[in-house]
Amino acid sequence: MGRDEIGALWREFARRHRRWQRVWRVNHVANGLEADWAVSGEQQNGELFAVRGTHRAELDAMGKIRYLEVGLAKANG
Repeated sequence: MGRDEIGALWREFARRHRRWQRVWRVNHVANGLEADWAVSGEQQNGELFAVRGTHRAELDAMGKIRYLEVGLAKANG
């Protein structure tokens, strides 16, 4: 999945959901960064949703992401 696909994913998410909030915490780990995050909000049909996960990024010598792993811990909606 490249930059364009990720952008399309976020646009679709924003279209389907309203009144949403994001929170995250970033930690420096060996070879990169780890971010714990959560998103919650309201779907267009009024149902509430919550998603929690972790991003683990390995960085190259320039500090750019060379590998990204996304894990979902809990999801509904």
